[in-house]
Amino acid sequence: MKKQGLNGLQYLSFLKNKENWYTNTGIGNSFDIEKQDEEMDKRNKNRSIEQWIEEEIGWKIEWLWNDITFFFGISLPEYFIRGKRGWASSDVWNLSDYLSTIIKETVLNLKKRAHGYPCGTKSMRQWHTILAKIVWTFDVAKNIGNKWIYIPSKKHNRKYYNFIKKQFKSCKHLHIMTKAESIKYEEGWRLFQKYFQSL
Repeated sequence: MKKQGLNGLQYLSFLKNKENWYTNTGIGNSFDIEKQDEEMDKRNKNRSIEQWIEEEIGWKIEWLWNDITFFFGISLPEYFIRGKRGWASSDVWNLSDYLSTIIKETVLNLKKRAHGYPCGTKSMRQWHTILAKIVWTFDVAKNIGNKWIYIPSKKHNRKYYNFIKKQFKSCKHLHIMTKAESIKYEEGWRLFQKYFQSL
């Protein structure tokens, strides 16, 4: 049989065979990790060199190729587009995340470099405090929906907080904002709106 080089079709064939193997052995449905490891060890001992290359190296080559084509086809051109007009098409896919990052980082930089403060504020110290609150708000805004759950302060009470906590109890990575955090978050938005022309 003629040997072929690794390519996308060969990799897809491997995935299909791997899926069938998991289905036939019942390993895919088992939750016993120790048994899965034993079965995988048995299977790995009986593999030919071609199978080993295909299964252990083939997918890595495929992912590396995907990363390279993505970088040169999308990431690099968008880097220059972002430099020219300030945003790229991919930024629109999750605009809230992109804007939250931009606002947080630029306001933080302004806080470090500010040499004056706007009318209506009493001192540089007060202006730095306002900027720090805005930075905190947009840091949180980036995480809302991914890691944090926001409850508006007007709706926030113990009963509602416990209801939300119960709904997401299986999601250990999620942080449900306390009432104090919600008030601080909303204050940052108000300050951002109030001092927008001073930024």
